[in-house]
Amino acid sequence: MTTTNQTTIYELRLAAQKYYDIREEIKKVISDLNPVELVTPINAKEEKDKWIRHAKQNFFNNPHFKYDLVLLEKAIAKRPLLNQLLEKLEFMEPDQSSIAKHFVWEQLHIALCDGIGTTYLAEAIKKGDNDDTADAVAKKYGLPSEDHIDFAFQLARDNIVKNRLDYPVLRSAVTPKGDGLSKAKQKLSADFIKEMFDWTMQKYSIKPWPVIIDDKCTSIDVRDKSQFGEPVVVIPTTRQVTGIKLAELIGHEIECHWRSSANAESIGVLKCDDELIYEGLAALKDKSFNRDYCDTFNLNSIYYMIAMDTAMSNESFAETAHAVYTILPSSVENREAKAWMYTYRVFRGISDTNNPSGYAFTKDRAYFEGWLFAKDLEAAGKASYLSFSTLGQRSFERLMEIIDIDDLEKNVSLDCNLQEKAIDIISKKVLYLGTQAEGLIEMAVV
Repeated sequence: MTTTNQTTIYELRLAAQKYYDIREEIKKVISDLNPVELVTPINAKEEKDKWIRHAKQNFFNNPHFKYDLVLLEKAIAKRPLLNQLLEKLEFMEPDQSSIAKHFVWEQLHIALCDGIGTTYLAEAIKKGDNDDTADAVAKKYGLPSEDHIDFAFQLARDNIVKNRLDYPVLRSAVTPKGDGLSKAKQKLSADFIKEMFDWTMQKYSIKPWPVIIDDKCTSIDVRDKSQFGEPVVVIPTTRQVTGIKLAELIGHEIECHWRSSANAESIGVLKCDDELIYEGLAALKDKSFNRDYCDTFNLNSIYYMIAMDTAMSNESFAETAHAVYTILPSSVENREAKAWMYTYRVFRGISDTNNPSGYAFTKDRAYFEGWLFAKDLEAAGKASYLSFSTLGQRSFERLMEIIDIDDLEKNVSLDCNLQEKAIDIISKKVLYLGTQAEGLIEMAVV
């Protein structure tokens, strides 16, 4: 039963039917407008290899990034059609007293504005205008809070004093779950990662997404929008992971990211580009997994915050990377590669890595600030709302106002917590790696 201030999941689904046609039009146009793809340099791997080689000789330099002009122009060309759809959608705005309809309409409006913002981001990158690129990024992803930056520096200083990133978790259990797999160092290929992702999705009562092994992508990613023109999960061709890391990725990428997107689809809303809650949920699950299966805890995402703060202070790529390198504990292996990773992700999209504009790609603030948000929600007994983590923070908080948590828990796909079952399968794969029985394990997964 609804009140004047609340609605239900069922009513949201009914409202979604009203906007089905225009939603499909919007979805089709923005389906390949992924800002992360646009800001990814086409020469990232070559620049990374050169940069790390130089950094190991204590020479921190500024890389030169090149972007996919065809992809940028394709994104820019969508703006007229997006503006037409925006005008059409705004004509359909319902009265705010119709809570379910207005909520669904507003999410479509946000998705359209996200898409239009992405075309301006593409245009700024194409022109090499770092000021405009920085503005487009800030509008899309927001800026980190000063309090959270201060907290990140405090934690980083603690890491230096203790000379470590990972901390043991003191628990009553003598041996963590999955202890054998957590110690196994064998690497599993992109093909097996794909098999396990497929297996996990098939365990939910949701239509699985295609899993694509791609030469061009640099990290595993769940993409509601992609250049393939449909939602996909992508895996770099050369990606290899340990068994315990694969189990963690199953929780992060599939049981958090993919599941949240599927739940959003069920009420007729499209994912927004602001991923604070989206990554916050995944970080919460990651830390729980590492506590239960590896007996460790870390807050490595603080280094994104430090890189952002340094970059926004007009420091160059080289200066930012050196600052990150310096604040990493000396015990960290491959400090140069770590410094590259945190800095590169914050400088994606930039044209001049001298950075006179104080540019920072702020998307990755979501890993730390989102975790803090999700942790507080879990402590308040409201973690089930995170099943809709694809919503931006303002929309997410509105959802909590209009939907009772009991109604939500009865009507959406909650986390099946399949990591323990996945570990059983992965453990057999690791045990029989390189033997004739390995093929039988793969057949069992599929």
